[in-house]
Amino acid sequence: MADLLESWNDGATKAAITDFVARVSEEGGPDYVEPFLMVAVPKAFEAVTVEDYDRRVKEFFGDADNAGLKRPYRDCGYQPMVELLRYLETNGFATYIASGAMDFFDDGPEKPVRIWSRIGRRPILAFGNSNGDVPMLAFSGTPSTPSLRLLLLHDDADREFDYTAGAEQALETASRQNWTVVSMKNDWNTVFTGTA
Repeated sequence: MADLLESWNDGATKAAITDFVARVSEEGGPDYVEPFLMVAVPKAFEAVTVEDYDRRVKEFFGDADNAGLKRPYRDCGYQPMVELLRYLETNGFATYIASGAMDFFDDGPEKPVRIWSRIGRRPILAFGNSNGDVPMLAFSGTPSTPSLRLLLLHDDADREFDYTAGAEQALETASRQNWTVVSMKNDWNTVFTGTA
């Protein structure tokens, strides 16, 4: 079988991801999740189109059957950005109008609310990188269902940036909750296409 995570170095983080995907996609297994319930939410999905999301999932999971993690995104009619609608009542008649603004996924507690309002499900896999992603990561899965929470640590000054500002709470929560911290420096052999 081809390595579906070619840009990842072998190690505990890569194993956590591949083991999780194998567990939730093994029909009849104790952690099996029906494909229509496989929901993954990326760290920056407020600006992701359906096509871009499909491309990212394909890059992450390849063309394998367990790429079903992307199906609910499309099947639910999920759109990361929608025109913001407002209720309007005039002369005894009620309607809605487009506000001319976009309704974006915000940071913090707003993320899980918006995820639920768009797809009506909890994600089983979530990937964040800041304090604003803590509620989304905490919302993923339940005590009785499988989930994988990934937190990106920007620690690669040579290929990207090296900082923890804005992620202090997330890193502390990840440590306390045993979430998987992904080190850009140690876990990825490629950060951007064309880099090593």
